[in-house]
Amino acid sequence: RSEHGRTEVLPWLVRSRHWTTPLHHLELLAPARVMHLLRAGADLHACAAPGAPTPVKIASEVLAAGGGGRRGAPRPSCV
Repeated sequence: RSEHGRTEVLPWLVRSRHWTTPLHHLELLAPARVMHLLRAGADLHACAAPGAPTPVKIASEVLAAGGGGRRGAPRPSCV
């Protein structure tokens, strides 16, 4: 950890630099919020530039890594 915790924040800032919608941050959202965004028409394929991650790509990576979203939050079931 560097002064003021910068080493912990830098990788997240780099990883999230092209995230343009709330759904891009799905790992930090409550399952109910994700469902609300989806029901409201959130774009699963939104991206800031060619090759930038989409919410669906991020979700696939989280699931492949065994992640379930927010720490301590229940893993949402498929609906």
